[in-house]
Amino acid sequence: MSSRYARPAAAVRALYRRLDRRIASFRRSSGLGCPPGCGECCLSPEVEATVLEMLPLALDLRRRGLLESTLARLGPGGQPPRPCLFYSPAPLGAFGGHCSVYPWRPLL
Repeated sequence: MSSRYARPAAAVRALYRRLDRRIASFRRSSGLGCPPGCGECCLSPEVEATVLEMLPLALDLRRRGLLESTLARLGPGGQPPRPCLFYSPAPLGAFGGHCSVYPWRPLL
């Protein structure tokens, strides 16, 4: 990845990996955490993300040639639809859903 955003994106991904380890440790020690396949945060209109949080995803979409088609899927004024554009619902009748771009997700 040769762009001026590669280093900040790598730093965000490294931070996510550290946070994932800490969250896993907290879940083990406290017994608290999201149910498997929940996806409720993806459905909430209250969840916000910063440009920096979205940088790794944007670079990945560009690398895979999906940036333009993804931008075209955004709502009027570039606002993401609800549920999240990357939310993948569970099959009809099943519980939950999940983030289809989890490794590149914003920190919720």
